[in-house]
Amino acid sequence: MTTTTPAVELDPVTIQVIRNAFVAIADEMKITMIRTAYNDLLYEVQDFGIVITDVEGDLIAQSDTMPVFISVLPGCIKAGIERYGADGFADGDVILANDPFSTGTHISDTAIYMPVFADEQLVGFVGCMAHWADIGGKSPGGWCPDSTDVFQEGLRFDHLKLVEAGEPNATLDKFIWDNVRLPVVSRGDYGAQLASCRTGIRRIRELYGRYGAETIQQSVQAIFEQGEAAMRHALASIPDGDYTARTWLDHDGVERDRELLINLTVKIRGDKVTADFEGSSPTARGPVNCPLLAVRAGIETALKGLTLPTERTNTGHFRCLSVVAPERTVVNPPFPSPVDSYGYVYQMAAELLLRALAKVLPERCPAGGYPLFLVHFFRLERERSVEARAVSESAFVFVDPPVGGAGASASGDGANGLICLLDGDAPSPVAEMIESRYPLRLESYALDPHSAGVGRHRGGMGTRKQYRFLEDDLFCQVSVEGTHYPGWGLQDGGDARASGVTIRPGTDGEKTIQDKVGFVGPFTAGEQIVAFAGGGGGWGDAFERDPADVLEDVRNEFFTPAEVADLYGVAITDDLRVDEEATRALRAARR
Repeated sequence: MTTTTPAVELDPVTIQVIRNAFVAIADEMKITMIRTAYNDLLYEVQDFGIVITDVEGDLIAQSDTMPVFISVLPGCIKAGIERYGADGFADGDVILANDPFSTGTHISDTAIYMPVFADEQLVGFVGCMAHWADIGGKSPGGWCPDSTDVFQEGLRFDHLKLVEAGEPNATLDKFIWDNVRLPVVSRGDYGAQLASCRTGIRRIRELYGRYGAETIQQSVQAIFEQGEAAMRHALASIPDGDYTARTWLDHDGVERDRELLINLTVKIRGDKVTADFEGSSPTARGPVNCPLLAVRAGIETALKGLTLPTERTNTGHFRCLSVVAPERTVVNPPFPSPVDSYGYVYQMAAELLLRALAKVLPERCPAGGYPLFLVHFFRLERERSVEARAVSESAFVFVDPPVGGAGASASGDGANGLICLLDGDAPSPVAEMIESRYPLRLESYALDPHSAGVGRHRGGMGTRKQYRFLEDDLFCQVSVEGTHYPGWGLQDGGDARASGVTIRPGTDGEKTIQDKVGFVGPFTAGEQIVAFAGGGGGWGDAFERDPADVLEDVRNEFFTPAEVADLYGVAITDDLRVDEEATRALRAARR
């Protein structure tokens, strides 16, 4: 299937111009998506990914949104190429896919990809994978915490042509929107994906018109070779060896008394690396299983961030990486295993690679961050107009991923109020958007200093969000992981505190939920909940923390003088100065 073109003379400048042109196209596709999406999880949180690939599905350029999609979406396109063959695509095709076993994540993450033709020749693909507001299934908005097979998790599309050679499939189109809870929103998001892909196709055709197929295709191969060479050079500086790390999930959502082991051995051999998950738990009955494609995505993201953080990713960066995962395990489940809550394992794959390599690269690897934490707010419609197929105004699904703390590192404290490690720079929903769209009021939103792990460098702080319900008949789904194994410390740093939600605080019905299966409601107008996100682990001995940094935390009212005396062995005077003599005495006594 490899395209053969006559050799042309390339110069380094042209190669870099073409490389950055593809990056600019991906960024424009991202902007199109944000400006046209209906679902705030897309235009606010940016829970989507954009890629441009060559004719074989190899990644040329990507948007800087959720990192998981950068890795799994090329794999999704490759699966479509395998299904339809090299000659199975026509100009104007729109392929719809969300089958987790070929797209890598869960059913809510629905991919739209389209072939790109220039001068009647297939030259590549553009793709957009996005979390739809609803995809059917037993949990509104997705992320089912207790399904026992993939069929319970929603409508599953196995690389179906929703549009073929420019002709829409009206029957399939109607079937989809008849079977989701929020058809207006989901259809709007599909339209945004189409607009994004069509933007990419238009710009790529312009690029081919400017430089020609031979120059661009040979430049793409040079880009891949440069990425591969850069990664091999970075890996060669890491000492050969086997570096192991492990952690456990609380439970799988169904067998609640069974923890699940994720075991990783990172094998460095010269300029090659293997991530081996031998020893991980068998496939779970509940939906925490993670398809192998997403497990690889976690490894790729962490490896790239550790070695070449400033380069935009292409497929060449990962030619020297192998990911090995035994079949029928939580990291390589068979069809039709439940996988809707795959993200816990996906995140831990990346966290474990950093934890393993911290043994040999302590100056580069951060401590553990808070595990993925979600709160779904929703109200289901009571009736729907069959004629209009329109959602009632009372129905909604709002997914809030409360931001937590990142792990500290040798270079400084962990970041405060950050989306979990593998969600990249995704923003948090802002109060103005929440209160204008939903019957909710955000009454307080603050950093939570006590969520962070102590250390020479303190872990990042999680947040506390207090919501008040403004109408009746509202529900919540709470999904918490890492209550037994929260963000871990490194180099003698302290572990962080886990996430959770307090229901109806200050009343007789007050209850705290720290569990991945938490369906709560109905709530009535005036009732409240508080979501508190975990922090990041600390790095280094807390009694080696610079007293000036401790004083700054006290002045910022993160901690009291009594608290830092206990946590860090630093004595702070009433006029907010460091008492150096008393500090030396405290630290000597505590040691």
